[in-house]
Amino acid sequence: MKTRLLTLLTVVVCSTMFGCRIDGAFKSKHFVQVYVIPNELRLREVKSADTYVIGVDFFGEYAGGEQKEELARRYNDLSYNRKLVPSTNQALSDPLSWIDVTCDKDFDAEHAAGESLGDIIMFEAKSPYDFIQRWYKGKEYSQILMLLNEVNYDNSKMLTPPTCLLRFLETPSAGSGEYVFTVTVKVGDAELSESIAHTF
Repeated sequence: MKTRLLTLLTVVVCSTMFGCRIDGAFKSKHFVQVYVIPNELRLREVKSADTYVIGVDFFGEYAGGEQKEELARRYNDLSYNRKLVPSTNQALSDPLSWIDVTCDKDFDAEHAAGESLGDIIMFEAKSPYDFIQRWYKGKEYSQILMLLNEVNYDNSKMLTPPTCLLRFLETPSAGSGEYVFTVTVKVGDAELSESIAHTF
């Protein structure tokens, strides 16, 4: 472990102080090098001191060849022309048309079982879209932060890495116990769904 840490520190110091070449880096015309075309959701609980948070990870195939170039043209990511290590920056191939969360039990008086919880969950993600539209100037990643029911095609472009967080603003008033939450997403031509259980 100490050897690997020392090696990493040596690479960082060499690169930043002396301009050493890091093997594998190349001049890339695209800021985003990998686009994930999702066909699967994986949910995980994210530790938080004061609320319940679901992590949503998108898995699928990598766009290649002309498909990758078409996505770069769609997002105008055509003239980065700086050095990057291969596969450094990944993004979701398509924006989210919508995303929703439901529960198998009554959550509170306003949210019966099976009804959308989109008005009491915050959607959190990051994207390089604005950076690319500014001709690669300023901060590389912008934070996307809004209520879940506000997410749409226009405000969820190029999620990177292909993941997002769903932060609950409320806890169930219906009582303690196990609740099963189902996350459903429309992205591109796919409608993906997965469930996760949590005990309050």
